[in-house]
Amino acid sequence: MCDKLRLRLTRVIKAPREKCFDAWTKPELMARWFAPVSSVAEATADVRVGGEYRITCAAGRKRQMREPTVTGVYKEIVLNERITFTWTYPDDPHPETTVSIEFRDVQQGTELTLTHHGFETEDVLAQHEEGWESCLNKIEQILETVGHERRGNNMD
Repeated sequence: MCDKLRLRLTRVIKAPREKCFDAWTKPELMARWFAPVSSVAEATADVRVGGEYRITCAAGRKRQMREPTVTGVYKEIVLNERITFTWTYPDDPHPETTVSIEFRDVQQGTELTLTHHGFETEDVLAQHEEGWESCLNKIEQILETVGHERRGNNMD
């Protein structure tokens, strides 16, 4: 594992920190965004240190013969502040990597910082960057839409 190949992405999401944290830890919410190009076929999460998660994406591309799956183990969980977990593709020769998500209150909502490290090559890092950007676009859209819907409902 090469720590110098580290991806770091930061987004401000117009939603409370608790809602952002929930999106990363509740399977029913994870299933709405945790696939960069396709949709999620299955999401499970045993959110505790040592617990495992599993995300299986629907095989959305014609050239994909199988549904891609990522699994891992939660290494650190600080409620509404930080989550750290391993990242592994079963039956893939690439080594396990590590993902950390930090949540911080800011005036506009929540600053979410994703750090993914342990990549072997720049190419693999670039592929993950593209995937994470797509996922973060989805989570941002979902959480901001839910926030607007709730505000609208409160006004009625």
